[in-house]
Amino acid sequence: MDKAFDLKALEVRLKAAGLPAVEGVAELVAKEVFGWLGDSCVASDNMLVKSIGPAAIAVLQPLAMGAIDKIDGQPG
Repeated sequence: MDKAFDLKALEVRLKAAGLPAVEGVAELVAKEVFGWLGDSCVASDNMLVKSIGPAAIAVLQPLAMGAIDKIDGQPG
């Protein structure tokens, strides 16, 4: 790896590990993880988690999905 957070290096590593459709898999995983986090926040007994968690997810999910979309270097 030549530079920090090199998405091409990540793609090569994941493909070598047997994940040929890296971006698609990452999108699926992220979608499910954020859904699980959202459901967990709503079900939490902790009022801080219940009130701030969904707002944090609403900010972080688009950022994560945007970064994932750049893995293969193609839009969409």
